[in-house]
Amino acid sequence: MVYSNLVGNSKYRNYIVLLVMAFVLTSLLGLSWFGYSYYKNKSEQAASQEFAKIAQEYSKKIHLNNKDDLNDIEHILKAAAQKHKNSKLYPLFLSYQAETLLKQNKYKEAAEIFDTIVNSVKQNDPLYYAYSIKRALLKLDSKDTQLESQGYDELKGLANNVNNPLQDMAIYNLGLNEFFKSNKDKAKELWQTIINKDKQDSSWYNLAKSRLESL
Repeated sequence: MVYSNLVGNSKYRNYIVLLVMAFVLTSLLGLSWFGYSYYKNKSEQAASQEFAKIAQEYSKKIHLNNKDDLNDIEHILKAAAQKHKNSKLYPLFLSYQAETLLKQNKYKEAAEIFDTIVNSVKQNDPLYYAYSIKRALLKLDSKDTQLESQGYDELKGLANNVNNPLQDMAIYNLGLNEFFKSNKDKAKELWQTIINKDKQDSSWYNLAKSRLESL
């Protein structure tokens, strides 16, 4: 805006003055960008260091299923996520927080966190669909009728989305959901769509093939 105004008024200004001002503005923008980049790099470094520290503690406590420990680590992750809200690692802090909640069977709270994660990640991010599938699956596992319905609709949408790079993952898990609901014909139909793509080097192809052979 400053630059456009300057150019717009250039006919009223001395040419030499305009060149000097343009040079100063360019220099200031360069310094601002350098300062911003330095700040971002320092912020990301701080976030990475804190995440590594918390992840080490997390790995020790997550398998113990001690209520107090899980509650403590969940609050630590929550605080760290808010502290590094502008970091690229923000979704990762949240996903670990959600896992501690799942360990405590707090599916609704975990689902809400995954809603935040999915909304914070751009669709062109490789992790967008991974987080979206994870959200759908935890909702399906929640034993909450409303959440289960949401999870099913979300997973079905992901399975039907041709732009989803993890489409086969979504289809396979949708088939599993149908299988466990005793809808074996529907499960077979879904798994067969993976086989029909003939991506034999895909883990989802091999899993679908194994399931079909066991029916």
